[in-house]
Amino acid sequence: MDTLLSFITNLGVWILALMGVGMSFNPPSKEDRRTQWIWFGAFAVVSLVAGGSGFWNGVRNQAAQEELEAKLTGANNYCYFQADLNRPQPKGGYEWQLINKKQRPIPNSQICLYLNGKFSRCWKHGMCIPHAVDQAKDEGPLPIGKHHFEFFAANSWSQTLEIYMDGKTAKQRGEIIRDGKVIGGIPGEPR
Repeated sequence: MDTLLSFITNLGVWILALMGVGMSFNPPSKEDRRTQWIWFGAFAVVSLVAGGSGFWNGVRNQAAQEELEAKLTGANNYCYFQADLNRPQPKGGYEWQLINKKQRPIPNSQICLYLNGKFSRCWKHGMCIPHAVDQAKDEGPLPIGKHHFEFFAANSWSQTLEIYMDGKTAKQRGEIIRDGKVIGGIPGEPR
């Protein structure tokens, strides 16, 4: 399709050039209004077809470029943390998992954790892989409270996660934010 649009645009430019040369060698007389209007109509039609195909080709190229950039930077993909409320830990807190939203790896990512508003740590650069990764055995359980995560890869995003008690039931809520916009949410209750 892109090749056809490029061909139509380029052909239209050549036809306009040849029409211009033809008119310069043999212009219609001032009294022959019909021929003038025919030439005007021909120029208008060829210009609209060539310009329209050039415009449509540009729109398609822009969309393809944005899609490629999104794939390269992971713009429509992200990782997030979620507590497994069905797995409370013996000394308090809950097992938690790193989950990949789009099931595509995000290479060279770094994550920083803030527990209840205080900086805890940053993990070295790694990869956000397509399946969930349990964190409790390596990092310890995630306690009840408000937590914040910062993700840095080809682009960056952040996440809030609050684990709270609603009576005797543990619940969680949170948001994933990129460029000031909410791109995902964390609901969840034990089953």
